[in-house]
Amino acid sequence: MVGKWSKWFGIFSPGSKNNGDLPGRSHELILDLPRLRAKGMSRYSKKDLEPKIDFWKSLEIHPIELMRDIARYLKRINGEPVSESVRTAWLEQALKFACPAIRKVYSEQYKIEALPESHDRREGILAAINVCNQLAAGYKRQLLHDYYLPDSRYSTTRQQVRLTTLRILELIRMEQRLRSMRYQKLPGTIWRDCNRIFFAISNCEDVTDIRPVLPCLKPQLDSKARELGRILPQTTSIRDMFLVIQLYGLMDTNSVSSRNMHIIDAYLSRVVNKLEIRADDGSPLSPGEVIIYSNQKAPAYYKRQDDNLTTGTDDKEQIFSLKIDLVPLEKLLRLEQEKLYSLFDEEQDGKEKAVTGKQDLARLSIVDVMCNRLRLRERQEERQKVIGREILYVYNGFMQVYKYLVELITADDEEMHADLAADNALREALAGRSALIASGVQSSEYGKWFVHDKSEGGVHMKTEESQFTTEMFVGQILAFNYSREELQKPILGYVTRLSRSSVGEIEVTIQVLSRNPVPTAVQSEFLKKNDMAFPAILLEKDDNEDCARLILHHSHHLKPGTAIEVELSNQQNRFVIDNIVSLHREFVDYSLTPFVADETKNPH
Repeated sequence: MVGKWSKWFGIFSPGSKNNGDLPGRSHELILDLPRLRAKGMSRYSKKDLEPKIDFWKSLEIHPIELMRDIARYLKRINGEPVSESVRTAWLEQALKFACPAIRKVYSEQYKIEALPESHDRREGILAAINVCNQLAAGYKRQLLHDYYLPDSRYSTTRQQVRLTTLRILELIRMEQRLRSMRYQKLPGTIWRDCNRIFFAISNCEDVTDIRPVLPCLKPQLDSKARELGRILPQTTSIRDMFLVIQLYGLMDTNSVSSRNMHIIDAYLSRVVNKLEIRADDGSPLSPGEVIIYSNQKAPAYYKRQDDNLTTGTDDKEQIFSLKIDLVPLEKLLRLEQEKLYSLFDEEQDGKEKAVTGKQDLARLSIVDVMCNRLRLRERQEERQKVIGREILYVYNGFMQVYKYLVELITADDEEMHADLAADNALREALAGRSALIASGVQSSEYGKWFVHDKSEGGVHMKTEESQFTTEMFVGQILAFNYSREELQKPILGYVTRLSRSSVGEIEVTIQVLSRNPVPTAVQSEFLKKNDMAFPAILLEKDDNEDCARLILHHSHHLKPGTAIEVELSNQQNRFVIDNIVSLHREFVDYSLTPFVADETKNPH
């Protein structure tokens, strides 16, 4: 049965501080750590187990090599039965050198595209993840030792226990952030350790104690990123760090570009101290509540999991649970969403419009993702698992897709077809492959996009990753289909999620926008006066929609309410941009209504 917190949830009360009675450590603390070697069985000399300070100093200008060496060193000592005072001193030395290196790699690589991933980016982030993992393992070892001390000794080391717990959570948070830069999630064992540690320490210590954050959690962002994310907190607590890890885990970071992930941090930091942790009384979750169990291998759940997480549990581990109220976060995000969408409804020009088109678009895309993740999402359409090796043929990028659609409808116009087909050879070669060149690989299968599953609303594909993988990013327009013949009538979609596994595969999730996209040109009154037109893709309405929609490149923003002319079948059709359906990194999706020749209704 799930443990209740009616008595136990006194973790934020003054009685749990040093000046109160020593609280009981009733929770069994079980962590995922390598087995310690027996004393006298070490394979290393005493000199091998000491930090290599001088050598690390020489590597400070080579952060990747420095982190690799520190990780190797930590892996060595984490299995050695050394005294905890010595272990603490060694860990602090390693942390002192590792933090600046982690911060440097993050600051250099966060704004570089993850697909395809450069060698330096991959090796730098992997080295940073590894060193965070090994540092956390060392501090977990120290925490286990201190947690099980007799009361007389534990009472003298409580400050150290709090600091060690915070260090573990900060390192887990940094690993979480680094993994998200590569479109990866925290492993289940790390989630479970994180939850077990918080439940155990919350039962006996004050988790609201404020301390400065680790330097690696304060990356050096460029001026544009700082403006988008504002200034992140310089202090934190065990409670706040645990909540940030949980909330970040709820966010769909695989659908966010790594260059904008710090915006998630910024919004979470604005509200984390307003969120309430509640005792779990076993009642159904209220709207806006999530639940966390002490042994779960995932972030917070939107549904109770009592049966799933207690069945088959080791008898000595009692399972506890808590609830978090996310309503303050949702209110903040909804207000921010409304404010940002209103900016795109206002008339702007010059520099002000350029700023709105870049910075606020980035912030709005993040807010949209965060809002979508604050409620349980049920799959509306059944996925069809693909048996065999079905290939997906893809054209990616707004202008490539636009040119291809135009080419399909102008195939009979030889002069126009010749102009548009100048670069067709390259696009034909890339369609159906994630890489044009498979250097040193003999298999003809290498580099192809294979369909994993599909539904009416989208498709999930995967491929072997290489340095030649075709560039893709979240929010990119695609035209695709399941054979070269079917590609003559392409489906229009966009990338909603990227995911990188540990075995060298990259997965891409595509959401369908239209099965009948039509290329066109759009003119507003201003564009017509200046003899200009925007390339656009019309999504003709189907049985489930009330109006047609229009796709423009994100740099071609038009204010809702603008009267436009859309070219279709060599005729000019008049519409009014009704509303913004959604904004993405590469495109804006508008709804259209027919133009009514009444100036009072259509002042534009």
